[in-house]
Amino acid sequence: MQQPSDSVRLLNKRNGRPIGLSLLLISLLLWLLFPLTAQGRSTDSPILQRLATKTKIKDTSRVLKRLREGQPKTRVIVRLMDASQQTSQKTGLGQKVQTIKDLTFRQQRRNEVSDKVNTYLKKFAKGEVDSRANFVYIAGFGAEVSASGLERLADDPDVISIEDDLRLEAHLKQGITLMKASTIRS
Repeated sequence: MQQPSDSVRLLNKRNGRPIGLSLLLISLLLWLLFPLTAQGRSTDSPILQRLATKTKIKDTSRVLKRLREGQPKTRVIVRLMDASQQTSQKTGLGQKVQTIKDLTFRQQRRNEVSDKVNTYLKKFAKGEVDSRANFVYIAGFGAEVSASGLERLADDPDVISIEDDLRLEAHLKQGITLMKASTIRS
């Protein structure tokens, strides 16, 4: 039997390791770099796939980002349907237009919104939708919601829209130049 030459051995082994092991490591690395979504398959759970199609959720990619990262909840702003808001601006002969400038209207509006939001939130179990902030004059609230809570909100006819609760920060350095506030005015 003939011994393989040195050049044939180099094809079979590289630096003392078989080439097959190197190919296995390279294919594993490529599989990690190009997840299943790049191959046309979704890695989302069924509930996240359903949520991605809900029209009431504005910018689903941002709203679902934390849930896709494996966190149990995401932060959202929910706007509710409010019939009294539509009727209060209608005018007729001799009717008084109610505006936010009227102190009694403001107090009445606060109470209506507070009652509506508090009654609405009683539908949900603790941990499903946890209110973090209620609005004063607009029927809506900010909340931390689970995936199942988000689905219930998106399917509810009383909900107008659901948006990501985006944290904004003031950047003074940029704002001063945009406002031309560096110039002294009298």
